[in-house]
Parts: sequence; C-alpha cells; structure tokens
Amino acid sequence: FRDVMGRRSYRSYPGRDQINLVDMRPNLFLEERMSYEDAMQSPSIMSIGAELAVSDPYLAFTKLKDPIDDSIPIAKEIIWSFAASNITDTSPAAREKTAEQITKAVNSELSQFGVRVGNLEITELWSRPLQQGALGAN
Repeated sequence: FRDVMGRRSYRSYPGRDQINLVDMRPNLFLEERMSYEDAMQSPSIMSIGAELAVSDPYLAFTKLKDPIDDSIPIAKEIIWSFAASNITDTSPAAREKTAEQITKAVNSELSQFGVRVGNLEITELWSRPLQQGALGAN
C-alpha cells in the first residue's frame, strides 16, 4: 500500500467503509481443443493460452462478483463466435493475426468489466475442409 497510497496513516471506518483486496496479477487462461465449424462449415479445432488480469479494480468489483472467474465464460463465447465467423487459416502468419484480432475483440468486451486479456497465443489450430459435394448430399 505504501507505493499506492503514500506514507502516512489512514483511518478506516469498518461500519461504513468496505475494503476489497484485488489481485491484479495475470491469471493463466487456457481453452484446449475448442471445436467449431468455421465460416466455410469446415470442422476445426483451436487451442488458446492467454493471461486474464484485472485492469480497473473498482469497475471489476462493482460489475462482477469474482472478476477473473466471471470473465472466463465471456471470453470463451467471444473466442468461439470469432472463430466460427471466420475462415480458418493455419499458417503461422495467420495465427498471429488471428490472435491479435481475438485479443482486440475480447478486450473490447471485457473492458466494460475492468478486465483485460494479454499475451494471447493460439497453440493449436487445424481445419479439415469439407469434401466437394458432401454438403447436403443424400
């Protein structure tokens, strides 16, 4: 507290003031083998590793009961919808670009809760193209 509040004494009033300790260290977030169909309806798999951290402690604790645990389902839903709405490209350059786009999309949603994602990395990505004529075949 010394670095944040400065050196001096502070009075707290337990009946009136509530003190919440916020762990702002990054927490590891893994989503292993998330299966989805991409925009071309090709079955695909993606694994992601990232860090979730509280960026605004006041906002995080006024909007969410447990900021990190409550933001994981939100992040998973955004990642899944982003992956399903794009064509899966497994090249290394496309992986990096996709990771940046996913980071931006997740952060734009989580910013309203005082949480951010960082160091997102796509650790596994593959897609199996559908066979010609297989879609709608009898």
